[in-house]
Amino acid sequence: MANGTGDRHGDRLGARQRADNDLVLSFLRVRRAIGLLGFFLPAALILWGIVFGHGILPSISASYYSPMREIFVGTLCANAVFLWSYEGYRPRPGEWLSDLMAGRAASLGALAVALIPTAPGQPVACTLSQCVLGFSAASTLHWLGAALFFGALALFCLVLFVRGAHPDPEKTASNRIYRACGWIILAALALI
Repeated sequence: MANGTGDRHGDRLGARQRADNDLVLSFLRVRRAIGLLGFFLPAALILWGIVFGHGILPSISASYYSPMREIFVGTLCANAVFLWSYEGYRPRPGEWLSDLMAGRAASLGALAVALIPTAPGQPVACTLSQCVLGFSAASTLHWLGAALFFGALALFCLVLFVRGAHPDPEKTASNRIYRACGWIILAALALI
């Protein structure tokens, strides 16, 4: 191609591949951030309880009434933002459940858990949500938000992350881990 059209086509193709690669990297970074926040929050709360001698709290939600409130609320809000922006894979024709829908549901659940605290173990001044809704209704909405959040995460593990036509040995192994995590989430919800 002496006239240079091949060079322009190659440049466009290279730009397209870089853009696709950037999208894949962005997608993977969002997934990684969600996972890291999921590991960070319980680890930070346990470490705080051990180091400062307060003991491990009976639930993660109880940390709202501790000096770790900002870590609890901030981490859940950050997770909510990442989950809201997580588009994942497009649904195939006929599929009603998508990564986007599960991510948005998990995001709303995380926000409910962060902004509508559970009932306190002792008398405290009410938060805005508790003053408006009352302690009992706020606690119910907190638990419904937690069920939505963890239920959506279980759907990711049991349904969405294990999709694939012909998995290779590595995908088969990761699918086992996803399924185990999903069943552990559901078992934990049932025990609560």
